[in-house]
Amino acid sequence: MNDEILMIIPLNKNNELIIEDALKKLNAFSNVLILNYSNNTKLITKLKQDYTILNIEKVGEKHLKEVSQYILDNYQDIKAITIINNLNEADLEDIINTSKSAIENKDSFIMGVKDKAFISPINKFTSFLYKCFFNYNIYDSYSGINAFSLDLAKKLININIVSPNSLITLIENNINIKEVNIKTIYKKNKNNNDNIFNTIKAIYNSFYKYFLKLFIPYIISLLIFLIIFYYINYPNDLISLFMINIISGIINIIINIAMNYINIYRHSNLGNNFIYVFKKLLKAFIGGFFIYILYNLLDLNLLLSKIIIDIILTIIFYLIFKNVGFKDEKKN
Repeated sequence: MNDEILMIIPLNKNNELIIEDALKKLNAFSNVLILNYSNNTKLITKLKQDYTILNIEKVGEKHLKEVSQYILDNYQDIKAITIINNLNEADLEDIINTSKSAIENKDSFIMGVKDKAFISPINKFTSFLYKCFFNYNIYDSYSGINAFSLDLAKKLININIVSPNSLITLIENNINIKEVNIKTIYKKNKNNNDNIFNTIKAIYNSFYKYFLKLFIPYIISLLIFLIIFYYINYPNDLISLFMINIISGIINIIINIAMNYINIYRHSNLGNNFIYVFKKLLKAFIGGFFIYILYNLLDLNLLLSKIIIDIILTIIFYLIFKNVGFKDEKKN
């Protein structure tokens, strides 16, 4: 199997001093490609004696599809491509298992995921945003080991994917992301922390437009909620607040589907889309009761009452439904 896997190792200023020893871990593999982000000419010359090196001019400007094209041109007999961001600390068994999963799941992008106990709070919050923006469960957005099949590499040629925002592009292009448990625990050091911080920062910079896609339908439904209550002079009772909240919730759903079809609904099966819409309806139904309590019994401002209840219910429903869903048969 070792001849069927291409190992891709990034070379940068953070791992220049350790990469030679780390590469010994891959002695059993005949196909190793080094992506060179370094200016260390002496080291590069030495590594060229034993490894193939693909030069990257600037960090972040090399598209994964260009790397995929290089692979298709030069490694036509392999079955899987494995990218290892921190070879020095990556466990060899994890590397092999992630690679095997890519061979077995040809249409999936494989991510090696740490034990949940070792996933940082910022990573957990990022997972929450992936669930909100894409209705997709991703537990570890910073994965040190990724793999995909040669078949998937052919598909990636036509997809403009720039790491670390590639997960978003994969989701929007209906490519399944499969997470594989690994036992590798990365040490807490400055280089690792900088890498994770830069990755998370880049991900968050790309989230703003998806935030707007969710925020705009909510604002419109919120305005409709207030207009119906204040200008149509609905009676100030429980049933009325129920009805107004449900009407505004339905409008929110309609606009949400129109604005978020590509990033939420297209990649999900019918069952998961039903759950996503059902959660919004259920929140609107339950929310009316609690808005009534805050507004009438606690004498809180109506707008503030609705916003508080909507935020609380969003968090509660995320915790309840984050692992609920139907398995898509095309996704392994």
